[in-house]
Formats: sequence, C-alpha cells, structure tokens
Amino acid sequence: MGYSILLAEDDAQIREIISDYFTHKSEDSICLSCAPNGTAALELLQNTEYDLILLDVMMDDMSGFSLAVQLRKHQGCAATPVVFITAKSGENDVLTGFNIGADDYVTKPFNPIVAVSIKFAQELYEGFSLISSSASSIKVSKRLSAQRSITLVSKQVVKYCSKV
Repeated sequence: MGYSILLAEDDAQIREIISDYFTHKSEDSICLSCAPNGTAALELLQNTEYDLILLDVMMDDMSGFSLAVQLRKHQGCAATPVVFITAKSGENDVLTGFNIGADDYVTKPFNPIVAVSIKFAQELYEGFSLISSSASSIKVSKRLSAQRSITLVSKQVVKYCSKV
C-alpha cells in the first residue's frame, strides 16, 4: 500500500534531503509531494488527498502555523496528521504548534525525531479503534491508516538517522 506525504519546506536543501530519503531509502511505497512555500502547498492540496503533511514553520510567504490553521479548516485534510519539522524549538513555538492542531512537532536537526515521533506515532496508533462494518469484516478508519503512515515514516526516519 502506498502513502502520500506533502512536505512544505522553503529550504531547497532540506526538501532534497527528505525527498532523497523517501525516494531511495524507504522500504515502503511513499509518494512525496514537495512545496517550496505555503501557497504552493495549498495548490497541491486542491488536487490531492494526503496521508501526512510535514510543515516547516518559517517559510517566506506564510508561516507553517498559518498554513496549519488553514489546513484544519479545509474539509479534505482537517483530520490529516500534521507534523511540524522546524528549527523553532522554543517552548512557546512548540505550544503554538500543538494548540493550532499539530499532531507532532519535530525540531531540526532531525536527531530528536527518535524521541518524539516514534513515541507519538505509537501512542496515536494504539489510541485509535477499529470500526466494524459488518459481523464478518472490519475496516480500518481513514484516520487509523494515516496513523499507520506516521508510524512507518517515523520508523524509516529513525532507521536513516541511526545510519548517519
């Protein structure tokens, strides 16, 4: 099963590193769409539904915080997991991120992802329940599928970071 991820990051080098990782090192089928700013991310969201959205906070045209507020109002991605990947590591920044609806907040450099994302993904995964569609079959909710994608992404990033 493939996963679709949107990355909104204005730093071309960071976009390239993350893109390279998902293109060459991921064991799962992941389609990564990259946007160099918030406006481009919003344009991509008009045509595609994503399983996970990764946002930088400090972008030229709009902050990742502003973009996340818009995403939470957008019907197609209101429930899509949003993870901030940013250099803004202050307590107020982290609290702002979570207060506007982030599912996780990872600071750059990426090494802290081990402590944050794996714990978060596992807690969310365990916290969601299966929805019974009939007596003989069980379907997994879309939100749970998104949480599985976070778990898979987190495992891949941790695996990659441990090799660096």
